[in-house]
Amino acid sequence: MTAERSAGPPRRTVVLGLGNILLGDEGVGVHVVEELQRSGGLPDVELVDGGTAGFSLLPYFDGAGLVVIVDAADDGAPPGTVTLARPAYAADHPAALVPHDIGLKYILDALALADERPDVLLLTVSIAQADRASLELSPAVSRAVREAADRVREVLSGRGGSSTSR
Repeated sequence: MTAERSAGPPRRTVVLGLGNILLGDEGVGVHVVEELQRSGGLPDVELVDGGTAGFSLLPYFDGAGLVVIVDAADDGAPPGTVTLARPAYAADHPAALVPHDIGLKYILDALALADERPDVLLLTVSIAQADRASLELSPAVSRAVREAADRVREVLSGRGGSSTSR
């Protein structure tokens, strides 16, 4: 962090839940943000239901010190696997599931070129089907929602690192 950056006002923290809740497990990021809200939120943290907004999410990164993105991943891991990573570029994000992921990948690449970029963490929950029309999560992914919310809390309290849990 530069002296200029540390001398300014505190930079905000954003937790951005992504996904389409009409497609079952693909909407898990939104469900994690809802779980954080239900449990009382997080002090001084902006919880955002980013849905499928894609590239229009860029303003949430502007002026932030930390953005935690919560999204579904079609990564081949067992459904419900929670993974935390530090994506620097689009290639660090799991394979695109739906169009919002493409917009997010462009945001990550654009941030890599910025003079001041937030620290970005990507917390994913592995899913088996990204196109199952349903308002319900599968049992494995539903069980992972609370674990993912707990991981967000751990990261924001300074105890979380890059890792995977099953």
